[in-house]
Amino acid sequence: MRRIPRTAIKEYVKRLHQALVLAFREANLRIDPREVLTVEKSVGNQVLYRWKGAVDVVHLDLTASNARPLW
Repeated sequence: MRRIPRTAIKEYVKRLHQALVLAFREANLRIDPREVLTVEKSVGNQVLYRWKGAVDVVHLDLTASNARPLW
């Protein structure tokens, strides 16, 4: 099995964060990329990387007098 150096993984994570910044800006989203791809220190010199989903809840009030059907 091939081993990937830790320095390479750190660089990949840095590049992923930068790519997420660009993607979120282009989509006009106010999401911190460090909340989507988290980096957590663990026991010893281990580091945990975790992907988290970004969810935005939107409420549509279809009972309002000016509401139109979605179709």
